[in-house]
Amino acid sequence: MTMILRRPTEKDENIFLQAIKQYPLFLEYDNNLPFSHFLNTIRNREKGIDLPVNFVPVSILAGFVGNAIVGRLSIRHKLTPLLQEFGGHIGYGVIPEYRRKGYATEMLKQALPICKELGIKQVMLTCDIDNIGSYKAMEKNGAYLYDVIKDNERNRLSRKYLIDL
Repeated sequence: MTMILRRPTEKDENIFLQAIKQYPLFLEYDNNLPFSHFLNTIRNREKGIDLPVNFVPVSILAGFVGNAIVGRLSIRHKLTPLLQEFGGHIGYGVIPEYRRKGYATEMLKQALPICKELGIKQVMLTCDIDNIGSYKAMEKNGAYLYDVIKDNERNRLSRKYLIDL
C-alpha cells in the first residue's frame, strides 16, 4: 500500500490518537489539550513562532498508509551547533509494528524534495551506530557516511550522514 508523507489535519484526529497510543512519536502532543492545539503548535513551529528555547523552525509530518499513521518525520529548517553534531536536518521514527517494511526509507525519500524547497543543499542526518534500519534507509536515499562521533551525554557512538541535493 502507498505511503504518503504529509502534515496531520483535523480529519486525522482519530487515527492520530490510535498511533500515539501505540508509540509516542509526537512529543508536541499533550493529551490534556485539544487536538487542535497540537495542530496549531506544529503550524507555529514550522513558521518559527513560539519556539521553545534552542529550537529551530521545523516541519512535522506523518507517514500515512490507508487509515493508519505508520511514522513521523521532522525537517529542521536550519541547524544549531548542537544539531550539527547530533540530530541533523531530519529525524524520523516508525511505529514498531510497521518497522522493516520500507516506511522510513519512503518517508525520507518524500522529505528530500521538501528540504530542497526549504533551500537546504546538503541534508545532514544522524543515528545510533547500531541502528541498522535507520542507516539503511539513509543509504537507500543516497546518504553517505561522513563521520562517526561520540555522544558523550549518552555514552554512545553515532553515525553522521550527508545527502547532497
